[in-house]
Amino acid sequence: MTCSGRAGIPIEELSVVHNGRLVTENSKLHLEAGDVCYTTLLLPGGKGGFGSMLRALGAQIEKTTNREACRDLSGRRMRDINDEKKIAEWVSKQADREREKEEKKQARLARRRAMPKHTFDDQSYTEHIQQNSERIEDALQQGLKAASSSTSSGPSSSTEKTAGKRVHPDDEPTTSRGGKKVECG
Repeated sequence: MTCSGRAGIPIEELSVVHNGRLVTENSKLHLEAGDVCYTTLLLPGGKGGFGSMLRALGAQIEKTTNREACRDLSGRRMRDINDEKKIAEWVSKQADREREKEEKKQARLARRRAMPKHTFDDQSYTEHIQQNSERIEDALQQGLKAASSSTSSGPSSSTEKTAGKRVHPDDEPTTSRGGKKVECG
């Protein structure tokens, strides 16, 4: 009895493979003792085209060149290794940066020294300023002496009249003509 007869499957829906090759009705099969044949069911397939779709999709996807998240053989991340290299390079160049900074500072100082200093040397102006400051001091001293001498002699007559009284602007003394009296002093 055949395989299709035992399982009740039509022979058109079965395929036979011997030594990795598909056996058809026209192929001549020489079987020896111990040879193995595989029988599989044929499945209805689609119309295809899936491979071309994958090919088109693969062309659109950009392949990444970022390997920072990958690990090396010892298990360390490439990002960490690259960062350590950058830090070591930065530290090795630190002396050069400091030297360049000092050179720029020296060049700037040399430029400043090379420029002539602008000074103002006018003797008459300087003497005039000194004389004015002395006059101001003398005038201040005289004013202070005059103020202290007037307070020591007693209160002035104008302050005696208004001492303790509140003066309202409408209460000012008037002259005979009705005009306001003006006091100076």
